[in-house]
Formats: sequence, C-alpha cells, structure tokens
Amino acid sequence: MTQAFDKQSPNRPLSYAEFYQANQQDTLKREYLNGQTVIMQSPNAWHQAVVMEITLAFGEFLRDKPCRFWPSRDVHLQIGAQDFLYVPDGLALCDATKDDGQTIHGAPDFVLEVWSPGNSSFERRQKIRNYQLAGVNEIWEITGSEDFATCVKYVKQSDNDYAARICFFDEVLQSSTFAGCTVDLKNLVKNF
Repeated sequence: MTQAFDKQSPNRPLSYAEFYQANQQDTLKREYLNGQTVIMQSPNAWHQAVVMEITLAFGEFLRDKPCRFWPSRDVHLQIGAQDFLYVPDGLALCDATKDDGQTIHGAPDFVLEVWSPGNSSFERRQKIRNYQLAGVNEIWEITGSEDFATCVKYVKQSDNDYAARICFFDEVLQSSTFAGCTVDLKNLVKNF
C-alpha cells in the first residue's frame, strides 16, 4: 500500500473524499465500496484479450462520434447515500460533462465487466445491480476462459427495469445502445 493508504486505520471505513485523495497518489487499482477499499487483481492474458477485442471494436465504431470508449476508467456512482468507485474493464460515455479527466462521475452509457475467477458471485451481483441502479444503459458481463465463455447482456428498458440475454462466443455480439456496433469474439475462445 502507498503511504496515503497506510495512514488510514484498517478498522475505520474511509469516506469517499479520503479514498479519492489517497487513490490519486497510488499506482494500484482499487475500487471503493461505500467505505471499504478493494485492491483489484491483475487480469490474466485471456481477460486482457477479451477487453482488447471489445475496446478495438467499440473504439473504431465510435471514432468521430461524440461518444468515447475507454478500458479501465474510474467510475464514481452515488446510489442513495452510498458511494462506489468501480473500475470496469471498459465503458462508453457520451456525456463529457461527467468526465473530470481522472474519474467518470455518474453512469456511463455502456459498461463491460470481464470476471476473473477471484470475483465472488456476491460481488458480481452487487456490481451489476449498482450499475443498473445508477442507470447504465447497457452492461455486458463476460465469464469464462480460453475454452468456453458466455456473455450476459443487460439492456435498460425503463427505470430499474433491464432485459437480460445470454450470448455465447460462437455468435457476433451486438450493442443495443450503439446500433451497428458489433464484436466478433467467436475465434477468441478457439484460437487464443
């Protein structure tokens, strides 16, 4: 841990302001879960390859459009009286006023989460639910390995109402938020 985080008592929850200040001085990626900090694991090669393929597809599709796609940006969500800072594997943002150059404040338009084996089912459910409560339009969560993988797409229908669809890696994934943006991942599993 860096000195900024060492100064914090491990038994005392941090306020979001304390976390944000200490996180600016740190090189480790951390997420903030309403008072608790979580150090993120380094992704494996397959995880990074999936993120890269999706980043390339969205980045090219959004080129010269008002929306941008980034891998691994900090996203600060306020849900009721609770604060969360997540670092999704990828996100698309169309409202540049939410971006202070370091952190996206508020719901992005699209979020990508590629789960690692260390992610618990509780953590996965909580994170997806918080993205939904914050109003993210479309969420892709990908689970798997180089042998087999699935994707669950959540698409916002109305406030707090999302349609979920399971996709497999032998099909072309299509964004519902960005019509015409597709990602062909079928060869990633077989040829990794």
